[in-house]
Amino acid sequence: MAVMATHLVPNLPSRPRGAGFTLVELMVAVALGLLIIGGMFTAYLSASWTTETNARFAETQNNGRYAIDYLRREVQLAGFLGMQNTDSFNKAPAAVTRLGSIASQVYGSCGTSGFATLVEQPVWGVDDAQMPSCTAMGNYLRGDVLVLRRAGLDAVPATAGSLPTVSGTTLYLRVDPSHATVYLGSDQSQLSAATRAGETYTPEYYPLAVDVYYISSCTNSPCESPGIPALYRLSLGAGPTFTPQLIATGIENMQVQYGVRSGTDVIFRNADAVAAAEWPTVVSVRLWLLARSTDTEGGGYANTASYTMGNRTYPASGSSDSYLRQLFPLVVGVRH
Repeated sequence: MAVMATHLVPNLPSRPRGAGFTLVELMVAVALGLLIIGGMFTAYLSASWTTETNARFAETQNNGRYAIDYLRREVQLAGFLGMQNTDSFNKAPAAVTRLGSIASQVYGSCGTSGFATLVEQPVWGVDDAQMPSCTAMGNYLRGDVLVLRRAGLDAVPATAGSLPTVSGTTLYLRVDPSHATVYLGSDQSQLSAATRAGETYTPEYYPLAVDVYYISSCTNSPCESPGIPALYRLSLGAGPTFTPQLIATGIENMQVQYGVRSGTDVIFRNADAVAAAEWPTVVSVRLWLLARSTDTEGGGYANTASYTMGNRTYPASGSSDSYLRQLFPLVVGVRH
């Protein structure tokens, strides 16, 4: 009887379950990855917004601090007339002589006759309006206008008994301890180089410095779009004429009050409340500068704040935009 051979088939090991992903597992992994990436992107955006906000705030602070410090130094220098710095001089119009015809001339189209030569009024201003005759102030935006007059800080070299070398198109001051003469360089030959009678001092000669500060609607020329407000000044130079100069960008408003001497007191008034005879008695200035960021803030930020600047509130209550702002107040005395 034949016996059939039996072949045994070995048991093969089953395929490991961890060798791949099911569709459900893959979808769960993708979802978790998207959540992590979304969280990281949100954190990145938040950090980026914070960095940009800090940069805009620092820019606003730097512009405001620079502008207010600049004006502080300029106001302190108002009325500087070299060796002549007595209080009685600034209060005595008779102590100033205008040589030739300059008293009837308007330099730089900046207002009334002899505007640039009124050194008896070291500080002067206009309340919430531009000077209509200042054609170079065409970009005036808002706020007060502040005018400062003084001798230039660098004397024109002159030896005793001789006249200095000057420019014929520049206004100058000839100063001794009790008197000042304002003249155009081309008229210098009408001056006497000798010291005034009774004086023992050699006269000093300075270019006349007159600056008109205001808020411009833009920083650059021609204007950028959208315009970025800035603190500008018209500065008296050769011609004689006024030339616009940028002082600080991002300055949105300027308000000024003037400390007028009244007996032993000082009363602060707006420019339109200062009488013509009181301008020579201004002994201090109260300033407010409102600095604004050059770019808007993201993330849905809305600035609804209003700022009190003397007798003005700006922006108007209920206004809203996305700019950062900071107010810079200052009270400074006129030293000269």
